[in-house]
Amino acid sequence: MEGELAVKTETTSCGSAVVHTASEPVTGKFEAAERAASVTRSSSLSSASPPPEPALRCLSDEIVQNEKQRQENVKRPQDRPLRPTLTACSLPRRVLDCKYAVRGPTVRRALEVQKQLKERPGSLPFSRLIFANTGDPQGLGQPPISFYRQIMACMMYPPLMGLPLKWNKICTEKGLAVTSGSAVVNGLASVNGLASAGDDCALPHLSPEEQAIYAASQTVFPSDVLEQGRHYISGMRTIGSYTHSQGLPLFREIIARWLEERDGVPTNPDHIFLTDGASAGIRLAMELLLRGPDDGLLIPVPQYPLYAGLIIRGGGRAIPYYLEEESGWSLSVDAMKSGLEKARSKGVVVRGVVVINPGNPTGTVLTEAQIQGILQFCEGERLVLLADEVYQDNVYVEVPFTSVRKVLHKIGANVTVFSFHSSSKGLVGECGTRGGMMHVDAVEAEVVLQMYKLVSMFMCANILGQVAITNVCCPPKPNGPSYDRFKRERQEIYSSMKTKADLVYDRLNRVPGVTCQPIAGSVFGFPRIELPTMAIKKASEKGMEPDLLFCLELLEETGIVTVPGSGFGQKSGTYHIRICILPSYELLVDMLKRFEDFYQRFVEKYST
Repeated sequence: MEGELAVKTETTSCGSAVVHTASEPVTGKFEAAERAASVTRSSSLSSASPPPEPALRCLSDEIVQNEKQRQENVKRPQDRPLRPTLTACSLPRRVLDCKYAVRGPTVRRALEVQKQLKERPGSLPFSRLIFANTGDPQGLGQPPISFYRQIMACMMYPPLMGLPLKWNKICTEKGLAVTSGSAVVNGLASVNGLASAGDDCALPHLSPEEQAIYAASQTVFPSDVLEQGRHYISGMRTIGSYTHSQGLPLFREIIARWLEERDGVPTNPDHIFLTDGASAGIRLAMELLLRGPDDGLLIPVPQYPLYAGLIIRGGGRAIPYYLEEESGWSLSVDAMKSGLEKARSKGVVVRGVVVINPGNPTGTVLTEAQIQGILQFCEGERLVLLADEVYQDNVYVEVPFTSVRKVLHKIGANVTVFSFHSSSKGLVGECGTRGGMMHVDAVEAEVVLQMYKLVSMFMCANILGQVAITNVCCPPKPNGPSYDRFKRERQEIYSSMKTKADLVYDRLNRVPGVTCQPIAGSVFGFPRIELPTMAIKKASEKGMEPDLLFCLELLEETGIVTVPGSGFGQKSGTYHIRICILPSYELLVDMLKRFEDFYQRFVEKYST
């Protein structure tokens, strides 16, 4: 009808409607514009013609302006905002649904707060953030172990151990087999640069600069560091080249010997895969297990969010089995059976079980008897077992760490076991090097070939990470020049961690309304916090979990960065947070006092 607004509706890629209105029918606007243009053209031919109506003049001007803008855009396309062909609405559901709470909303807000502290000092009630959200030892002040760092330095710059920087080029030009590298290395490693490797291959001297560097390094690096570095480099082309897809054969042989010594079980180096952190190995194992949306894995709750995230990302289903908080987050096979039965009743094909020992975030340490029960359960139900053992050096109680594969071979259970270890955790803390390893027991040769195919798509794990995880499995020998310092540094780190674990446990349990189970292992406390009804209601109104509301307000008032327990999974009606024990003792004391004061204010705020 005349005088009504014309409406034009478009649908966006997300399915939302965009409405456009005009004071006349859409087609009428362009007809009027054309008339205006005609009038404009006529007026330019005859000065006696009357001027166009004001409305038509406006439309004519608009057309001219639009044409100018179009031409300008053509001339300068870089000034136009680019329209994405990939939008959030077009992403796979499995990507949108997976979560990783350790770097979730609290941490994203913390990064904004950190920027504010830098740009506007004094604008907040604290001067620094305390990152207690992640297990990053060196990022939170733990010193690196000298022996390991010295070896990595030598690997990065061979002249430090008496080898020319062009070591790989020399081997290539002279046709030296990498497998004969030890003899070549020993021939090269001399201050005066004298180098030979057999009658048919005279190697060039070290340059004067390289000789000077090596002479200086001998006053800094102990002889066993230089020997181990030379041994490592004898098995590779150079640290800047690719390795075997599973990892350098020499490194896998060293790790296999370490596993044999730890578990008393012969170990095949071909069943070892060196990975970019343990996480990459876990992802590989899940690729093998999850065939489609009906497949699932049993995971402990609370769990490290990587597991649920990777399962959902892989299109599978995460099946919880609940740990018993009241008995120190203990693991029971009955809980596994209950989770298995519920999943099968819903048509889920359960393919495997995840155990985390020591626990993350719970700090639980499994006994040998518990591991035996888990293996027997897996054997009876034909399940694969994934054993996350990255915190095996972080045990603060009398119960010793026992590996799953040691018990596997001891009782002769017919179970495929994937075992994971890392140089990021323990007493090493080399998170940034991304060193990890995976070993698989009781597996068909064809499965190993399929695994090799998958890792080959990414060429190999980064070689510095391979060095880092190999170092973990190849410490200095007793009575060697590096041993006393190595032992002292490890003991200092361990003692500090144990002291801080006891501190966090003790101080948290002093706070009314907060309960923390003993931190027997790993580097985290996972206290339960009682939250007022009004706080729970406010969180619901904001569309968030109550413990996330708590963590965000804790951050805003104190600068303490934690992770809500809902990101790890918890029983309905309970609320937790994960706190890392890695900051310095003095900082932890300050943090725990801030936490106690805040918790009391929080309870009062939402109780009135």
